[in-house]
Amino acid sequence: MNERGNALFLILIAVALFAALSYAITNSSRGGGDTSRETEEIAISQVLQFANSMSVAIQRLTLFGCADDEITFEDNGGFSHRKSGLAYDYTNLNAPGDESCHVFSPNGGAVSTQELPENIMVGRDEIADGHMDVNSIFVQPMITLGLGSDTPGDGTDIMLWIGFVRQDVCMRINDRLGVPNPSNLPPSDSYSCLAPFVGNYPNCSQPFGDQVTGLAGQDTFCVTVGNYLGKDTYSLIKMIHIR
Repeated sequence: MNERGNALFLILIAVALFAALSYAITNSSRGGGDTSRETEEIAISQVLQFANSMSVAIQRLTLFGCADDEITFEDNGGFSHRKSGLAYDYTNLNAPGDESCHVFSPNGGAVSTQELPENIMVGRDEIADGHMDVNSIFVQPMITLGLGSDTPGDGTDIMLWIGFVRQDVCMRINDRLGVPNPSNLPPSDSYSCLAPFVGNYPNCSQPFGDQVTGLAGQDTFCVTVGNYLGKDTYSLIKMIHIR
């Protein structure tokens, strides 16, 4: 009697496992697009987390005595590079020699360099060799109105720029952050000071937020910054150091 009971119990377990497996396979076949979407959402979170890690690292550096003009993004292992592979030059002559103000150095900010996920970016074939690569970053001086001082020069901050984000991803980033997408498109706002940050804070005559008021006071947003190779391009912006 016990043997028959055990056999019946094993059969019931097998039936339950088969049903669970069938359900999983059916959902997998139905939800292929959802899986891709979930993967993209994870990639968006990864990029936003990296941007926040740079901001936190700079706050720590300034808290422990780094002056605004001593912060440097040198020695990043070519993480900030063009499609051709040539790294941008962030040499800051004001930075201490012990690398205590280096964002990417273990002696400073200790931010880990990483190539960004490409599944939320446009295709690499859409980018010219001399421009920033799809898995790269660019760090430059910039102003966003409503953050710190709005006075050009005195109010110039440091901006992390991640370019060539897909349009749909750009809008999803803004939706996640509560940033408006006017006319169901990413906001369009011009910029200036397109040069690597090397310790100086120039007069940025075209701040973010002067054309699209919804960007004023936002430290993170996705925006179209103009036409490139005949089409609009979209960039994730993070103000990583606000003075």
